[in-house]
Amino acid sequence: YADCESFVHKGVSNHQLYLLGVVSEENDSVDILNVCDPVYNNLEISREQALVYEFLKIMTKNGKQNALVYFHNLKYDYHLLEQYLKIKKKCEKDKQLYSITVEYKKMKIEFRDSFKLIPFGLPNFQKEFTLPKKFGKKEAISYIYYTEENNNKRITCEEYCKLLSKKEQEIFKHQIKGEPSYDRETQ
Repeated sequence: YADCESFVHKGVSNHQLYLLGVVSEENDSVDILNVCDPVYNNLEISREQALVYEFLKIMTKNGKQNALVYFHNLKYDYHLLEQYLKIKKKCEKDKQLYSITVEYKKMKIEFRDSFKLIPFGLPNFQKEFTLPKKFGKKEAISYIYYTEENNNKRITCEEYCKLLSKKEQEIFKHQIKGEPSYDRETQ
């Protein structure tokens, strides 16, 4: 299961790949690949291309097995990844993208859109599947904060809240209290 995040700040005309997170059925450990990590600098290929190759390497266990990867809203993630993939096959109809098959080290990786199987957004999962409340998605994210210059830079909660709407500020303040990395001393 995978998901992309992008830079959407002012000055960026098209969304650009920033993070690619992936988790397998085998364990709960999430790999988060960050295009700003120094490992992707000074290569003969772009940082984004290097990150996508790393993702494909993880998916195929270094080119040793085929893989199936689900994205919830594949169309958006594919928009970010398309130029870095060796596309073999697309399944689309009426401007709807159902799956993409790509190749990496002679292995096939199929990307499928879980939104076609579960046709509602992630914030509705808890309600639709009658899951315990703790699984309800509550987010308050200031997408304009996330830029290359701010990568891995922490600011105070007070500063961050200024970038959120009033409703999001309340959600953020409630959620941050349960976050293990939250430092009450420095906020």
